[in-house]
Amino acid sequence: MFLSKLAVSRPVAITVFVIIALIFGVISLQRIGIDLLPDMTFPYAVVVTIYEGASSATVEQDVSIPIEGAVAGINGVRRIDSFSLENISAVLLEFNWGTDMIRSMDALRNSLAQAALTLPEGAQTPVVAQINPNDFPLMLIGVSAEGLSPVELSAELERLKPQLEQIDGVAQVSLLGTSKEEIQVLFDPDHLNAIGLTPVVLQQLIMYQNIVVPGGAVTAGGVRYTTRAGSTISSVEELEDIIVGMKQGSGVLGLGGLLPSLVYLSDVAEISTGVAPREGITRYNGQDTVLI
Repeated sequence: MFLSKLAVSRPVAITVFVIIALIFGVISLQRIGIDLLPDMTFPYAVVVTIYEGASSATVEQDVSIPIEGAVAGINGVRRIDSFSLENISAVLLEFNWGTDMIRSMDALRNSLAQAALTLPEGAQTPVVAQINPNDFPLMLIGVSAEGLSPVELSAELERLKPQLEQIDGVAQVSLLGTSKEEIQVLFDPDHLNAIGLTPVVLQQLIMYQNIVVPGGAVTAGGVRYTTRAGSTISSVEELEDIIVGMKQGSGVLGLGGLLPSLVYLSDVAEISTGVAPREGITRYNGQDTVLI
């Protein structure tokens, strides 16, 4: 009532006051900082557990449900959602706004440490992370090229990736949908059985002949040398010459079993280079592309 009487009795003063307030408002509006993703603490956390070889139903029953029960009693939890996929369990927790996320994350980790003891033997230790909008990509770039194979395009982008990461303001650069070359070893089961090998043993033989381990240091003539044992395979030809067994037969120079013939990897398997299968599909306008 007092303000209305004052406005009627002193209209000029009230008009000047309103104009001054509008001027200060316009000036303040121009100086307000604008940020696409302001520094905010979102009350969300996610628990991811890997259970390789398990179906979605098994993941839900053996992993997701026990984790839900373990974290349900944490102070400040408002809602729990779980997603059970093949090999992966993801439990999303929503906390009340204003919750001290540092204490809540500590309590969450303690609860998960106890829940991990009851998970199946094949399940990995649950990983917990707080959802931060700054961790999500701000830009997606689709790249395709004419005259380059998918492997060549992926190699070029891998070469450019460190340069993109050096741009001011760029925190991380990831590549999705890349293609890589791999060496494929297609073995013949009959040949393996003939020399008493199984696919698992063949894999171990290849792995053990493609490893380098430190051998310590040796000092000679006042010079210290670092030694290594083993070797790495650098070509298809070297892989073909790996010895995987021995075969009794005519032997060398008719000596038979005294000098049995050696069996190389090329004798029991076909070795070639190919493109590794892609785990997903990335397309732009219906065409395969690589996303940056």
